[in-house]
Amino acid sequence: MKKFFTSLAVFGLVLGTAFAQNITLKFTGATNGGAYVRMDSVQIQNVSRSWSETVFYPDTVLTFQQTGITDAHSTSAEITSYPNPFNGTTNVAVTMPQSGEATIQLYNLAGQLLAERTIALEAGKNLFEVRLQTAQVYLLAVSTAQGRNTVKLLNRGEGAESGILYRGVANATEKRLSTHIFQSGDVLKITGFATHNGTVITSREVLQPQTASENFTLFFTLPVAPVAPTVTTTTASNITSTTATSGGNITSDGGSAVTARGVCWSTSQNPTLSNSHTSDGSGTGNFTSSLTGLTAGTTYYVRAYAINSVDTAYGSQITFTTTAVAPTVTTTTASNITSTTATSGGNITSDGGSAVTARGVCWSTSQNPTLSNSHTSDGSGTGNFTSSLTGLTAGTTYYVRAYAINSVDTAYGSQITFTTTAAPVSYTFSVSSSTRVVFSPGNLQWSAKNGGSTATTHTVVGGGTAAGTWRFAPNQWDTIGAGNRNISSSYSGWIDLFGWGTSGYNNKYPYMTSTTSADYGNGNSNISGTNYDWGVYNAIYNPKTSTTDAPGTWRTLTNAEWTYLIDTRSTTSGIRYAKATVNGVPGMIIVPDNWSTSTYALNSTNTTGAAFTTNVITSAQWTTLENAGCAFLPAAGSRYGTSVFNVGSYGYYWSGTYYDSDRAYGLYFGSGGVDPSYGSYYRCHGRSVRLVRSAQ
Repeated sequence: MKKFFTSLAVFGLVLGTAFAQNITLKFTGATNGGAYVRMDSVQIQNVSRSWSETVFYPDTVLTFQQTGITDAHSTSAEITSYPNPFNGTTNVAVTMPQSGEATIQLYNLAGQLLAERTIALEAGKNLFEVRLQTAQVYLLAVSTAQGRNTVKLLNRGEGAESGILYRGVANATEKRLSTHIFQSGDVLKITGFATHNGTVITSREVLQPQTASENFTLFFTLPVAPVAPTVTTTTASNITSTTATSGGNITSDGGSAVTARGVCWSTSQNPTLSNSHTSDGSGTGNFTSSLTGLTAGTTYYVRAYAINSVDTAYGSQITFTTTAVAPTVTTTTASNITSTTATSGGNITSDGGSAVTARGVCWSTSQNPTLSNSHTSDGSGTGNFTSSLTGLTAGTTYYVRAYAINSVDTAYGSQITFTTTAAPVSYTFSVSSSTRVVFSPGNLQWSAKNGGSTATTHTVVGGGTAAGTWRFAPNQWDTIGAGNRNISSSYSGWIDLFGWGTSGYNNKYPYMTSTTSADYGNGNSNISGTNYDWGVYNAIYNPKTSTTDAPGTWRTLTNAEWTYLIDTRSTTSGIRYAKATVNGVPGMIIVPDNWSTSTYALNSTNTTGAAFTTNVITSAQWTTLENAGCAFLPAAGSRYGTSVFNVGSYGYYWSGTYYDSDRAYGLYFGSGGVDPSYGSYYRCHGRSVRLVRSAQ
């Protein structure tokens, strides 16, 4: 019996030596607040033996082998356990070189098989839990196609029923075994390293003697992450029409250096760096910004900004309004200059930040005219405008400046100058032995809407108004032609063929299309000189003077006057008329009493049967004839109801003399003849109207 205990003691001594405990260290990173920190590496320094070991992520465990450990290793599956010795339960790791089936067997020292498990394992570390019921030494074996490995287990306490439980594959590869020499009691210094927001940080060091396995939590103090800067915006000052001063104060750089700062501004709220902005250096503290290139009288929104590595920060928004100034205006060169009129105008290129309430041109025979001189009023606002200068004196030099008024001041454009033409020679036409007249500058025309989109009115005798606009054709050769078929009370275009006496008086409207002659005129009475006469009843726009002539300025020739003009009167040249084509329009030229043949050589004069092509005259040549006082009657044709005939072939012009209850006299001409006393014109037919006024 004594021998038995001696042998057991010897065995226990050998076992104690053979199973000197491995030291396993596990590492976890955390903040002081308990938040997990992923460590990049852990450095373990053995101060007692002057060596160092580093565990790199994703390793979390380092095992040191003390003197006498005899774990078996081979190229087949490796098997380790921890802790070992243990009390009832230990963890076993089976590391497979490749995936495959493994058989794990648990034996006691008597060689009895206590537990067995065959399982397909993955390459890498596979975890098991081994439970042992009795305190004694056991043998754990793992067999694979590559071979067999074993490890001895020392259970010091009693546990549950013996067995092998599979716990799965390890999430991280553990640093299984250190090659450095370690003895219990060696002093280790342990330091963790991690990366936070791009910066390497270090845990607090652990310095202590190590005698057993241990789980270490290494604590890190995390550096504060940088944020956007903090900036305020300075109230605007030194405000002018185009500049202002602002700035800001960088009260915090947010933990990252401010690399740029300034202010940004816009006419819309919450401006950013995509809008106008200054660049005012870097760093924290106060800075001043100069805002330039602003527009007068305009409200601006401003925010200071600061940039660091995290973000661009903006200060609170402030607002200010630049001061207004006088408008900016240019003067338009004069044009359409006659002896008494001219055209000018201007362009308001800027309102100066305050609405332009009045604009126009002023003129004088002295330089630098102002509003105390003659001037026009041409509306308000910016942009181009046109001004008509009237009542001028012939052969006189005038000085002109455009003007614009806003709440700040009256501004004037640059001065331009022009000279009116000399007074025209008075060219008149005898229509009786004692009466001389001047022809209107073109045939009479009418529009319900003045050629536009809005209905218009004009002044009639007695100071009343009537629908539409009357005018003389802009050129003496102008005719409406086929457009007369559109005649109506609302037609926006122009008409120039009228039933007899359709001045608008007594419901005889210019747009009448009745085919009953008795509907027109004044019964068996003449209309010349009465309200049925177009010029007597209506105000008419005169394009030659850019003015509207009052009712009564013009009238219609009587039948006797047409006859005297064409057939009877005596002239200086002996010429009364000639058929011609002017600017491509057939018609008849009537020359004034004192016209000179040296002005232009007309062919086939006073010849009733002459063709229109006898005299072919360009627009430039016609200017010479017109300036010498000639009148041109275009062959505008006629209208019946809404049908138009003989445009360019015949001329029909009303007189103010009736023929009978259905007809009136008028002038007729065509390629076959001329008849100034044609009496078979039915009043319902639309004819041309050419008015005259008494010579001065």
